[in-house]
Amino acid sequence: MRNPEYQFADTSAEAIVARLVSDYEKNTGAAVQPASPERQIIQWVASILVQERVLMNVIGNQNIPSRAEGENLDALAQLLKLQGRPQAQPAVCTQRFYISEAQQSAVLVPQGTRVTCSGGLIWETVEDVYICPMHKARALANAYYWNRLYRARGEGKRFQIHVPKDWALEILPEEEWELLKRLEEK
Repeated sequence: MRNPEYQFADTSAEAIVARLVSDYEKNTGAAVQPASPERQIIQWVASILVQERVLMNVIGNQNIPSRAEGENLDALAQLLKLQGRPQAQPAVCTQRFYISEAQQSAVLVPQGTRVTCSGGLIWETVEDVYICPMHKARALANAYYWNRLYRARGEGKRFQIHVPKDWALEILPEEEWELLKRLEEK
């Protein structure tokens, strides 16, 4: 959700009715009773004022670049001599795929594969992607880099290695695997 809109005019019906009743009683010297015709007229006028004030708030917010929408935003950009708004385009994200057991060759994640995240959004791959030994090497290199950095800074957090040992031993010697696991420990 965007930031809350600015309120330029009070839209509280109760406050408007109270103000109208107070002004009416002060100007006429007569008390306004709950079921009187005067009260009915005041409430009718107050409902119109509330609607107008809501519109004033909407219009006021459309004059602020961070609140404006659609054509109003385009007009503000033109007025302020800013570049035009980019056209709408689909959202894009990076999704990481894992395989559950070692494979002899690269694993295909076909174009059109649908994935979801904890927010409930559904994403779809736009091209064929292969999970290959280079991905394992990159994951292990990340673990090495971040765990060395965390230790150098004296931080208690660690980058977890999600590559199974047998996969890692396909691309590095056991001594290096043990070094990576020691770096992963807190």
